[in-house]
Amino acid sequence: MKVYLKDDEWALITKLRAEKAVAEKAEEFRMSTAETAAQFFRYLDQAGMGPSFSEFVNGFGYEGEDCKLVYEYVLQVRAVLWK
Repeated sequence: MKVYLKDDEWALITKLRAEKAVAEKAEEFRMSTAETAAQFFRYLDQAGMGPSFSEFVNGFGYEGEDCKLVYEYVLQVRAVLWK
């Protein structure tokens, strides 16, 4: 059985799918950043160091293209947890 959709119905479906994809990607980024933060904190504790961007990239070895953004979020997580 075929279902025929009007243009506005198809546009709504497409819009909702796009919004869902954006929300899923944002959640994936949040979870990934939280994991990275936890790993980086463990690394710093074991090394007896404080956080720095240089250490995040060179010592810890974060290689993502979004390294500056992720590092900023990692610092925000640290600020909340280490009040």
